[in-house]
Amino acid sequence: MEKTELIPFLETLKGKSVILKNSGYMACQTSVKEFNFYIKYNILMMEDNKSENYMVLNLEKIKQIQKEADEMLVTIYIDDAIETEVSIQLK
Repeated sequence: MEKTELIPFLETLKGKSVILKNSGYMACQTSVKEFNFYIKYNILMMEDNKSENYMVLNLEKIKQIQKEADEMLVTIYIDDAIETEVSIQLK
């Protein structure tokens, strides 16, 4: 998946229930009941309209994006020394 395809993919998830995962030096997972996102200064803010759960991602640090063909799942690989991954999956 190209970087330019990420935003249209996220648009399809708006208002839906998703799981946001982060792995690398530290790992976490959050459940989002009503997904929303916006971009400001090349920073992607993914948030839940129903709670205070959120995740922030610097778009300039994206190394690669992989979309699973058979499900609504995207894994974003970050260009850093820790090999950080961010997954966005329809619940």
